[in-house]
Amino acid sequence: ADVGIKVTLETLKEITSTQLLFHGDRDACFPVYIAADMKMTIPNAELSVFPNTQHIVMEFYPERVAEMAVDFFSKQK
Repeated sequence: ADVGIKVTLETLKEITSTQLLFHGDRDACFPVYIAADMKMTIPNAELSVFPNTQHIVMEFYPERVAEMAVDFFSKQK
């Protein structure tokens, strides 16, 4: 199914800010390889893959995502 997102990996290379990516390994919309490709393409990206988790990771693990986000942002300059 076409979800309407048309961003190439070449475009992602242009992102200069540090990125925190969350992904569920059971995401029916985007297979985990897409998140892995994004992590490898965006120069300053971190990726956390949640096992047995579907598309909206925050829905399943709100506390853990919040903790990780606070930790991530506290390290930013």
